[in-house]
Order: sequence, then structure tokens, then C-alpha cells
Amino acid sequence: MAVFKYYWRTPYTAGGSGGDKTGGSIDSTRQEWTPQSSGYSANIIDHIFTGDFEVVIAVNQNYTGCGMAYRTGGASLDHFTGYSNDANGPYCGGETTWGISDAENGNYNYLTQYHAFDGSGAAQNNYVYHYKASRMMNELRNHYSTNGALGPWTAFSSANDTQSSVNHSTQVLIGVGTAGDNNRGYDGASSGYAPCTIVYGQDYTN
Repeated sequence: MAVFKYYWRTPYTAGGSGGDKTGGSIDSTRQEWTPQSSGYSANIIDHIFTGDFEVVIAVNQNYTGCGMAYRTGGASLDHFTGYSNDANGPYCGGETTWGISDAENGNYNYLTQYHAFDGSGAAQNNYVYHYKASRMMNELRNHYSTNGALGPWTAFSSANDTQSSVNHSTQVLIGVGTAGDNNRGYDGASSGYAPCTIVYGQDYTN
């Protein structure tokens, strides 16, 4: 088993059906992503996952959407453009708001939930949620914890797991978004985290 340091994708500079949206900012380590302060936004980890994996992201914001976009072959990081049918921007809420380009969003399957994690939207910034995305063989799983990066873990209230269209050729993108507009959550001094911080990743195939 190898432990890897994964990074956020450099945020898009245009997205949403209204155009001229930004994806917020990432810090110099590329481990911390802060969504834009006005309008919706989303980002993905800058890696296409194949085989078995486990990734944990600390999330401290309101109105969160998160999960996985996946397909059998043909996945590309460049498909993530920030496009959304919602003029406010993307928020990983499903096929048309996940951030995949309008030409490609229908070619992906989605295991994603808005509102993540337990179905609530407001007051999520009362906690640092740890989101765990994982794959074990032919099953994708979404879990969360309010206790820390080691769990214990609770399955998402709706988009918790799937075996649909998951096989040895499945390629996975992991994303987090927010439709919270303002009210981003604790600042780093309060929580120890930016709104979205990659904590760790494991590749079980190496």
C-alpha cells in the first residue's frame, strides 16, 4: 500500500451557464482550497483514480455537495471546466451541476450528494466534516465523520455506495462544491483547516 499526497486542481476561470465564474483559490501547497466568496463553486482532486483507493478531505462550509464522477475509460481532468446549468456556478450537486463540461457531463456516472453528508445544508460549518471517498473492487463508497480523519465513519444519507457501472476499467474523479454563496464556515485559525483541505490519500493497488 502506498500513501500519496494529492492536490487540488487549479480552479477554473469560467463556469456556470452565466459565465464569468471563478473557482476560488488554492494555497501554495495545493492542499487547501477556498471557494469563491460569492456564487457557487466546486473543485476536483487533480488525479484520475483507478483501482482501489481511499481519500479523505476535511470540509468546513455550508451547503456542500460532494462525491464522485466516474466512467469506463475516457475520463479527463480537462473535462472539469466549472460548467453548470445553474447560472450561479457548479456545486457537485449532480450531472448538470457537478462542473463537468456541458459536452461531457452526460458521459459520466455520478455518486454524489447535495446536501452532503447527512442531508442538511445550513449550519454545516458548525463542524469540520471529514469526507471519505473510497473504492473497494467494484464498489464506490461515500462516508463522513464529524470526529476526525480516522472516523468512525457514517455512510452518506443517500448517495452512499454503488456498484453500478463500476468495473476494472472505471476511472474516478473526486469533487467537492458549495452552493452556500456567503457564509463559508470557520477560518483556518478556528478550525485548523481551510474550507476544503486534502488530508490524505491511499492507493491500494501499489
